[in-house]
Amino acid sequence: MDATEIDPSFLLISDREMYSHRDRSLAGSLGDGFVYRRIKNMLADPLLRPLLELLENGATSYEGALKLKGRGFLKTRSMTARRGPFKEEELQYVLLTGEACSYAHRWLFAKAEGPEPDLDPTEALLKAIRRYLVVDAGSGIVVGRDVLEVAIDLDDMKILGRLVHLDYGLRQLSDPGFSDPVSEADWMEARAYWSGADSADRVGAAIVSFDSSELP
Repeated sequence: MDATEIDPSFLLISDREMYSHRDRSLAGSLGDGFVYRRIKNMLADPLLRPLLELLENGATSYEGALKLKGRGFLKTRSMTARRGPFKEEELQYVLLTGEACSYAHRWLFAKAEGPEPDLDPTEALLKAIRRYLVVDAGSGIVVGRDVLEVAIDLDDMKILGRLVHLDYGLRQLSDPGFSDPVSEADWMEARAYWSGADSADRVGAAIVSFDSSELP
């Protein structure tokens, strides 16, 4: 595999399997030099992956959000759906605190010892995260406001049906029994309209589920 095409599979696994699978994936993609060691160190931080997922994608797993909440990195807010089958429903979303953003920036812009690599470790990690929208490890997901707005606008039950209330651990909505599938291209177009947050670097918006073979 070309070292510039990072296999994101090392991000898409349970905590129980994470370290051995991740290390094999990284070693196979990057060798065992400076870039490998830097990314391995970044992913060893249990807060960094969900934090970057929320910063880059606007969504993370329920398990990841709980870790951030425990550190005081998340605030919860609610909004009322203005349209669609869940009109007038109150839905929860999350905001990252300023401390959370500072924490991420310390990792992203830290000067690491080692030679200047051809492949920047930080950009390699972000590129992998931009290849999917969110990972549902089985317990549901938590999203920011812009992702919630897009999901409501598109009647996207792949997102809405996975939303979990962070305070109670319960699904926020029940599937109404009908929904049209939303393509990644449609999702990215709608997201750009709502937030302008997605850059030209984003190449996917798949929802990865451990009970599904769907991968980015």
